[in-house]
Amino acid sequence: KTLPLRIGVYPNRIEPVEVSAACDRARMAADVLKRSTESHYSFFDMELMEREKNRQAIIDNLDTAIEEGWIRVCYQPIVRSSSGKICDSEALARWYDPVRGLLMPMSFIPILEDAMLIHKLDLYVVKQVINDLKANEKMGNRNVPISINFSRADFDAIDLVQEICDLTDEAQVDRELINIEIT
Repeated sequence: KTLPLRIGVYPNRIEPVEVSAACDRARMAADVLKRSTESHYSFFDMELMEREKNRQAIIDNLDTAIEEGWIRVCYQPIVRSSSGKICDSEALARWYDPVRGLLMPMSFIPILEDAMLIHKLDLYVVKQVINDLKANEKMGNRNVPISINFSRADFDAIDLVQEICDLTDEAQVDRELINIEIT
């Protein structure tokens, strides 16, 4: 068996930086294909720098986004074709950043999965869904089950099933109203 070799190159003609920063940028370039089992080399460029800044902004602002309500849960109804009635709904996370505007899930979920922080987002979505189910019930409306997407990485970080059970039980929401979908 062979060990893949990853080489990152920082061409100092991009901009003069300290040696430690050049090494960090070369490592960033090497990590572009870090999951690859093949040897490769990559060059650092400013597009890579921009992606890294975006990645770091997502990671750095996750807690603030949750606390400030920048992440909102939107619901996509699932309609039974035979009756035309809503039989289920899917909870979807949307991040409304005050500086960058609307961030779609593909721009933040893979970053949070890679950083092993996705469980924070997913538990936040569960709490929001539970709050919305309770509010809907108080208004006298019938609740339908809500499907929530969870990352496989959640299971490495927390006991997801127990967390969901604890949250639904604490809120006195029927567990049957939460459907777990693993992405």
